[in-house]
Amino acid sequence: MYGIVKYYFVILITLVMAMASCGRHNFDLSVLKEGAYYVAQYNNRDAVLYVDEVTEKTFKGKWYVEGDYFAKPHHFEATSGLLRWRGMRSDSLIVKTNAMAEGNALALDILLDGSWRTLRFLPWRQSTVMNIFRGYPYHDNLFEVTVDSNIIYAYAKGYWASYPEPEYDCDNYLPILMEKWTDAEEMTLKDVRLTMDIYSPVATDSTRRPLLMLIHGGAFFNGDKKATGYVEWANYFASRGYVVASINYRLGFQPYGSKHIDRAGYRAVQDAHAAMSYLLRNSKQYCINPNYLFVAGTSAGAITALNLAFMTDYDRPDCTYAGPINYAYDNMTGVFPIFRNEMRRNVGLEDLGGINTVADEWGGSVGFKINTVVNMWGAVHKIEMIDTTSPGTAILSFHGDADHVVAYDYDFPFTNTEPFNQFLCNKMYGSKSIHERALANGRKSELHTKIGGGHSLHSDCSELTDYFTLITDTTMRFLYSRMFPRPTLNSSFSGRQQWFEIDNAGEVMTCRWEAKGGLVLETMPDKARVIFFDDAPEHKIRIIGRKKNEESYDESYNI
Repeated sequence: MYGIVKYYFVILITLVMAMASCGRHNFDLSVLKEGAYYVAQYNNRDAVLYVDEVTEKTFKGKWYVEGDYFAKPHHFEATSGLLRWRGMRSDSLIVKTNAMAEGNALALDILLDGSWRTLRFLPWRQSTVMNIFRGYPYHDNLFEVTVDSNIIYAYAKGYWASYPEPEYDCDNYLPILMEKWTDAEEMTLKDVRLTMDIYSPVATDSTRRPLLMLIHGGAFFNGDKKATGYVEWANYFASRGYVVASINYRLGFQPYGSKHIDRAGYRAVQDAHAAMSYLLRNSKQYCINPNYLFVAGTSAGAITALNLAFMTDYDRPDCTYAGPINYAYDNMTGVFPIFRNEMRRNVGLEDLGGINTVADEWGGSVGFKINTVVNMWGAVHKIEMIDTTSPGTAILSFHGDADHVVAYDYDFPFTNTEPFNQFLCNKMYGSKSIHERALANGRKSELHTKIGGGHSLHSDCSELTDYFTLITDTTMRFLYSRMFPRPTLNSSFSGRQQWFEIDNAGEVMTCRWEAKGGLVLETMPDKARVIFFDDAPEHKIRIIGRKKNEESYDESYNI
């Protein structure tokens, strides 16, 4: 009898020791990391375990379960006993037996909602960068392009509206002037037909699209809407979904002093207003969104673009009103006898009228606000007009700091022809002055300076330069950011899960999500599921990535 009792006692002791051994060794606490989060699924929700402290026989921390806007903490402490882990009750959550490591997973028996559940936790991992969309309009080349050429938008009194710059000796300006100045018929005012080429994306829908107006340069004397680079720009932006209008405008001026070239510049502004009014009157036909009106120009075209955005009738040059002609240089008859005769016939300057005069005569003017001016080596006479006019208009500028044709800062144009330039021109504020003034007044402005760069940075006569590509890419990204600015978030609950979604996801190419005071549990290209902890001192969402215009963004939102 004693032998039988001894036998069973030995067996019992062996079993107890084996169970104790299992209880002590079936879970290696070294797999747990202090300050780490572990996540498990529970009733289509996530339970989050935070490990606060780990010793040889104890680990403790807190639990959070999805279901509230801010998940409340449930503290626990699990200790190793003789046979099992014991859980200490706190906030209705208890760790029971069978805590064990399964590879990098942690399996725990938990008392939740009145019943025991085995949850398998995996270490939480930071969300990765997500690609959202590719092939988005206004950024990528998606469309075939159709062109409506020589659309008449107005007639106006002037000299000519197209004088293509010769490909030979294009940097020598004097022969270009003399070809017209010595022709009496050319230098006579006449009714001039004003035309534009409209480049449109071939699309099956009737989406209203941003408009980009292109205004060529040429010192208000020469140039054409098909000037070097302009056809390339028009096709580039139209293939990305823009409606692009490349316009011709009145050119030419008499060589009687600065007031005449200023009058030529003003006529260009009147024509640009007429062209914009024509496009807006026909916005339905051309699918134009009047909220996104962009204008870009080079040299004289940039001057016109800036004046189109900022000049009002209050800013009209004095020389655009009726007044006596300038006889100060009548002694030039020995050089240009035809000028003297023309001067004798025209004893005064006619009033050119208000900025909208041409538009009013041909279909009626339409009010508008320019969203962005792309100023390529342009300038203005009256810099004060950009202080308050159209405060929402942004400026993107490109200029060489060694430009002798249009001043980079503040100077006479054509500084390499002194003192002749001071007879024909007045001082102007170039891109540097414009940029500094814009920033001082809180206006969105960006200046790209080509160190040592001269005039016409985009082309070398008829050949496009590498800088043309830089201008094109930078302009595309800048305009895109104007249409799709800072990403915004929208939050919602779905099945007791909290989601945050980017409202204007079309802007975003890549996105990485972060949460402060919580965890990002799941990410999709344009949204993320987040659990926020009620006991965290602050709650924020941060999204980091790149936009479609390839600009980086890093935005934080308080929750």
